[in-house]
Amino acid sequence: MVLYCSECGSKLIKGSKFCTECGAKITSNDENYVYERGQSRLDKVRKKGNQIPLDEEIKFDDINFKKQSSIKVFVLSLVTFGIYNLICLYRWIKTLNKVKGKTVIDPTLAIVLTIITLTIATIYFDYKVVKEYELITKESGEIKASLGNLDPPSSNLKELVLYGNIFIFVVSFISAGTLWVLTWFASAYLVVLIQKAVEYSLSVKAKS
Repeated sequence: MVLYCSECGSKLIKGSKFCTECGAKITSNDENYVYERGQSRLDKVRKKGNQIPLDEEIKFDDINFKKQSSIKVFVLSLVTFGIYNLICLYRWIKTLNKVKGKTVIDPTLAIVLTIITLTIATIYFDYKVVKEYELITKESGEIKASLGNLDPPSSNLKELVLYGNIFIFVVSFISAGTLWVLTWFASAYLVVLIQKAVEYSLSVKAKS
């Protein structure tokens, strides 16, 4: 893959630490977000060459998963009072089953149990989803580098999601809902983390 300097738009020599034309330092960020040939940071109308669009669809085999920006996921989770969380959970599970070629989790059952148990079941299903997608990443080669604008998820994401959801439930129960703002934001944050982890895993799978 040909890379170009993000400062002056000149072609970069592979392995170089600096641009041979303008002397700009080449960083790992330049490798992920390089500009198209002939473009520089001074151009008013420019677009990044390698950057993966936030809303692009991840496609391979019969998988078609649309990426979402973190801000969009976070806001939708808040304004829908958690309903969007259920939509995300359904999509994560449905896509997981397609990738695995079998029913790992019944998506409809997961949503029903989550509603009946007043989201308590989310503690299990979110953890299970993260665990399964983590396995997909490992089976696909476990690329630990960034893919476009996607960074690899934290190595302890499963634990963070598990204890995070337990914390949300305990705080909601003890406070009788008085700390709903805290739990509301915490829940939305966890959904963003899982969404990004799913996108990363599927991107790794698509490249394998």
